[in-house]
Amino acid sequence: MGLYSFIKKKKNRKPQGEKILIPGELTTANLLLKLFLNNDFHPVPVRYDKIIPLLLSGESDLGVLIHEERFTYEKQGLSKLQDLGEWWEETTGKHIPLGAIAFQREIEKEWKESFDSALKLSLDLAYKNREDTYEYILKHSQDTTREVVDSHIDLYVNQFTRSLGTEGRDAILTLYQKGVNAGFLPPGKEKELF
Repeated sequence: MGLYSFIKKKKNRKPQGEKILIPGELTTANLLLKLFLNNDFHPVPVRYDKIIPLLLSGESDLGVLIHEERFTYEKQGLSKLQDLGEWWEETTGKHIPLGAIAFQREIEKEWKESFDSALKLSLDLAYKNREDTYEYILKHSQDTTREVVDSHIDLYVNQFTRSLGTEGRDAILTLYQKGVNAGFLPPGKEKELF
């Protein structure tokens, strides 16, 4: 479960009512930003890898960065106004639920278990033979710096990738409930999450 960084060119103020680039409307990043700013902003959805270029070009002053960009923004002259991940973890004590592998309920249990076993085996092999994975990873990465790639993997591919466990489920339910309480998510869907 990773961290989102709220970035702008100059620090020292909490934006209210401004246009902010977001990496999609139906994203954890957007939900966290809504919760942080009490929905007092104008979202501008763009593909995540377009946010830094738009900030650097001056087309926008504010944006939410995800993925590798949270490790590289300073090198490009941007500054952090608020780390939404830190804010979330400090205010709730929970991890940030990011991404998921989900199955339709109708899919047979044996197939789900087989997939789960294959995923865990793949993760184990990748960690055991990490050097062998770099050629593929670097070919598909936005940033090809080994340090950035390692930081990204270490942050986002963790024990929750193998299994949500009670802690992961609790984090998801907390985010969902906060979204419901703020009026950003529909109520009554808890049972559909797991």
